[in-house]
Amino acid sequence: MLLNFRPRFAELIQNGRKRQTIRAIRKDGKVPKVGETLYLWTGCRTKQARKLAEHKCLAVDKVEIHADKFVFSGHATSNATLLDDAAKLDGFKDWAELRDWFEEVHGLPIPRQPHPLVSLCLCTRPLVIKVGTAIKFWHESSPELYG
Repeated sequence: MLLNFRPRFAELIQNGRKRQTIRAIRKDGKVPKVGETLYLWTGCRTKQARKLAEHKCLAVDKVEIHADKFVFSGHATSNATLLDDAAKLDGFKDWAELRDWFEEVHGLPIPRQPHPLVSLCLCTRPLVIKVGTAIKFWHESSPELYG
C-alpha cells in the first residue's frame, strides 16, 4: 500500500525520527494488513514525488485524539509523559504540537464519523504506552534509534 506524506514529514521519516503516522481509514475501507509492504512517499501526483522508504506492516490499531487525551484500542491516557512520547514518535516535538496540528488540519476530537483513524508506527519496538501500539514497521536503517 502506498502512503503519501506531507513534505514537512519527509526528512523525519527518512532519518527515523517520525516512527508513526495517524491517518483516516480510506473511504473504500482499506487498511494495511499485517505483513503488507508499505511504500512511503511524499509529493505524490506532483513532479516532486519521491519515495521515502519501504516497511513491512507488523500491527494495526485504531486511535482517537482528543484535546486532553490519546486513546489506543479503547484505552485512554492523559499522562503528559506518555502523550509527549507518542507525539515524538509521530514527528512532533510534544503532545501540544501534535494536538494543535490535528486541530488545525482536521479539527478535534478525532475520529469523527464516517472515517475513523489508524495509527502507523514506524519502529522496531512497540510504543511506550502499555495499552498497545498502532501499525509497526521494521526500520532497518536504525533499529535501535529509540531503544
